[in-house]
Amino acid sequence: SVVDSDGVFFVPALSGLGSPYWTPTAKGLMGGFTRRSTRAHLARATLEGIAHSISDSFGELLKESKLKLKILRVDGGAAKNALLLQLQANQLQTEIARPQDTESTVRGVASLAALALGWVKSEKDLVKFNPPDLHVKPKMKPAQNKKERDLWKKRIEAVVLLS
Repeated sequence: SVVDSDGVFFVPALSGLGSPYWTPTAKGLMGGFTRRSTRAHLARATLEGIAHSISDSFGELLKESKLKLKILRVDGGAAKNALLLQLQANQLQTEIARPQDTESTVRGVASLAALALGWVKSEKDLVKFNPPDLHVKPKMKPAQNKKERDLWKKRIEAVVLLS
């Protein structure tokens, strides 16, 4: 475990860049290695890249919709990684909530069916069946977040230029 990526970075464009860049020919990019770079730095950089990618998509969504994100509920296998959730909270500058059961595809289908059949009155009633077990609040100050986001955007520009 390391406290930062020590300059190592990863842009996860493994199948092109999607929202908000829409560059299908983009390729993933790793860089910033030095003699002191370790596997832990690369692992952290990978998680940071994922968090930045998510921030890009949500940032665009929020900008276009003019909605304010109060809390982001997450699920899926990646949501089991607490460090990824902390990085996401930092990048989005918002609280992240993870439910007890993170594998919620089947739960989602069953929930929609329960709503349609009237077995559950509202979406709010569904939360009690899978309440959050982890809440993560941002720890990064907005100024540091802006600095990191600006650097990320330069790396994205490089990936787009190389495509």
